[in-house]
Amino acid sequence: MTHEDLTRLAIRHLYGTRRCRVVVSERGGFEIPDALGWHVCSILIECKTSMGDFYADQKKPGRREATSFQGLGCERYYLTPPGLLKAEQLPPRWGLLEAHGKRVYKKLPASPQPAWNQAAEARILLKELAEWHYYLCDYERRVGHKPRKWEVFHEAFRWRNRHVLAQSGR
Repeated sequence: MTHEDLTRLAIRHLYGTRRCRVVVSERGGFEIPDALGWHVCSILIECKTSMGDFYADQKKPGRREATSFQGLGCERYYLTPPGLLKAEQLPPRWGLLEAHGKRVYKKLPASPQPAWNQAAEARILLKELAEWHYYLCDYERRVGHKPRKWEVFHEAFRWRNRHVLAQSGR
């Protein structure tokens, strides 16, 4: 299972199982999350395919206990292939998700972080909103008329599912 496969599963998990309305992938400045979604609180999913990748991730400033307030996500999870990580290897309050085929199973729930970088999350959200606004405003130039209501919904669906549509070549 590749990192791209895990990232697609993480995005699908956030939209579907966790019912997030907004999900971003590979966005950010200080930290670039594999998948970050918002429902009631922010949920970060970091995808790891190997132990080397996991150990490299532990060196990030937001992963250490003393600086966990710099990291993204009120709830934080690792998504791995089956059996890669054990609960005792995880940083404090992190959860563990495992990918079995096309399904994601929660092996260990995450506890909410006492503090996280909400300012960085707000910047990511504003950047996503600005791109969506530009995309929708550009619709008139591409199609030749202002979008009707159903066209806005259609474009919103395409924008929301752009990760999946890019893989299928649409």
